[in-house]
Amino acid sequence: MTATVSNSDMLSLTEGTINYTITTTDTSSNVTGGSVAGTTNTADLTGSFVYDRTLSDISAVTVDDGDNINISEATNGIVLSGAKGADEGVEIILSKAGSTNVTATVSVDSTSSWTATISKTELDSLGNGDISYSVKTFDTVGIFKPSAHWFI
Repeated sequence: MTATVSNSDMLSLTEGTINYTITTTDTSSNVTGGSVAGTTNTADLTGSFVYDRTLSDISAVTVDDGDNINISEATNGIVLSGAKGADEGVEIILSKAGSTNVTATVSVDSTSSWTATISKTELDSLGNGDISYSVKTFDTVGIFKPSAHWFI
């Protein structure tokens, strides 16, 4: 059995915990939870899920010392940092034409601030030239909110 909820019906729901009840009816019009000729049908199926369609904006992404990588950063790596919503994850991908993308490891503290250190080895794998990076947040149900790209 499959139940489909239209996009317009989903968008009309308020975010948060959504409770549902599924009641079935057979071809003889018997409904779950009722009784027919002294027998009792199975109970309705009930449950709930969390409906979340909103993500926080990504705020204040910063690179260590500005948007250009100097010799010290090229040797020691760079740090990207920013803030996110409380129940969201962060993904950072660095890319350069002709190179394999680098996915950064992100650390998040108790205030929802995040940092990602891009090592010398990771920078070297991208090579010289303009490197773009994208930052996107995602929630526990996998909804992504991409950011703009910056160049370093």
